[in-house]
Amino acid sequence: MNCRKLSDLGPAEYQAVADLLGPDQVLSFYWASGEADLKRGIDNRLVRRCGAGRGVIIGASFGDLTVFSPYGMVVDADVAACAQFAGAVEIHAPLDDQQRYRDLIGQRLIQAREMLVYGMELPGVTGVSADYRRLTPADLDVVAAFYHAYYPETAFDPYMLEMPFVGIFENDALVASAGTLALSEALQAVLIWHFLTAPAARGRGLAKESGRALLRTLGQAGYHSVYLATTSENAPANSSYRQLGFSVLDRRIQFDLRP
Repeated sequence: MNCRKLSDLGPAEYQAVADLLGPDQVLSFYWASGEADLKRGIDNRLVRRCGAGRGVIIGASFGDLTVFSPYGMVVDADVAACAQFAGAVEIHAPLDDQQRYRDLIGQRLIQAREMLVYGMELPGVTGVSADYRRLTPADLDVVAAFYHAYYPETAFDPYMLEMPFVGIFENDALVASAGTLALSEALQAVLIWHFLTAPAARGRGLAKESGRALLRTLGQAGYHSVYLATTSENAPANSSYRQLGFSVLDRRIQFDLRP
């Protein structure tokens, strides 16, 4: 696939993509967060410019998973290039163009689900009832074991612990967590994800409590805008997000492709 790393772009090209994405609040943030990652030595962002500069596909790799988000004029060859990318792939496509993407992805498609993109403004988070603490790179073994044991298909990368990440512990065991996927200090905005709970601790509201703890941590750190995404059939997650104060900003189709 003719994708370039974000670090390979010059200032003019970077700004051209930023200008193109300007009307889209969430993708604009995501593009800006890539620059913040580069400053921390994380070079996991990809870009493919499309349609003579009138479209773009931005991507990011998290472990074995690569996620692509197209915007603007994206022709069939661009979609096909995403569909041929090595490894596990997600494509977050426009809702009104889903049939074209489905046809071009072909037999590699595992499933297609509606994706809801949420946002909220901080502060305004109420107190957290559960005991929690900030997780750091020193907790890598504990967090990696938690993901491996309970959520092996969920992407996790050690660098995520360098950003706001919280955990709830019981009897010295991690039973729930919530973390940050990307951030932009310049925009005072973050993308968070996965309020996760150990199976034995489910049904007690700990996923929502870990999310509340993360939002409180982000607010104390000076962030104002928070984004996250999930699929529409995940009723418990959608209920928790709305109860925490999130509202839907956008709807897309998430295509999951087999490696």
